[in-house]
Amino acid sequence: MTPQRLVPGIIGFAPATDAVYLRELHAAVPTAQLGTVNTLRSVTASLDTDAFFALDVAGRKAEAEALILAVARSLRAAGADFLVVTSNTGSIILEGAAEQVLPILDIFAATVDAAVDAGFARPGLLSTARTAASGRYHAAADRRGAVVSTPPRARIAGIDALIGREAIRGVQTPESLRVLQDAVDELAAAGADSVILGCTDLVLYGPDRIGHGVLPVVDSTHAHARAAARLALGGSAS
Repeated sequence: MTPQRLVPGIIGFAPATDAVYLRELHAAVPTAQLGTVNTLRSVTASLDTDAFFALDVAGRKAEAEALILAVARSLRAAGADFLVVTSNTGSIILEGAAEQVLPILDIFAATVDAAVDAGFARPGLLSTARTAASGRYHAAADRRGAVVSTPPRARIAGIDALIGREAIRGVQTPESLRVLQDAVDELAAAGADSVILGCTDLVLYGPDRIGHGVLPVVDSTHAHARAAARLALGGSAS
């Protein structure tokens, strides 16, 4: 049995998505360690998500950062060695804070690594407008010799709206799934060879349903959680 070296501290944003993280963390543990009830020790703290994003949208950056930093400190006090932020947009905000409480596992690099390691070189991105505009996926892809593309601006706005209205709240509707599938069709027509779900809550629609046979899908939730398990067990996310 491989001893666990580091304890992940999970900053939760949406219960349904956080549950996927916990499941994938344990699913990533090598078979030799299975059989115990809790195969991987972690600590979790939830954020007041509505308040956090409302502050961010209102431009009250310092107050938004204060909320997430307080959660990060509580995880450090509980024994966490590194942070797993279960939100791409939340990761951007925490990484930009003046204080770095603990090392943050890079969701962007973990997801791009999963895409490139699977043989993809031209992934398209489905995400919030904030994540798309940040360039974080583009920069991570560039470091791996890949190129990320995004849908048209109007499509990004539509995806951003459905994430805030439904996905983050654990709700999925056929109409929103169709919006995501249409975005996949547009990315494929523009030359993408795969799709990155760059919002963790999009996993709830079902990666294969979003790709709907047009493009293979790399989900940031699964990639990030599995990288966290590797880091916890081996001291390295790669």
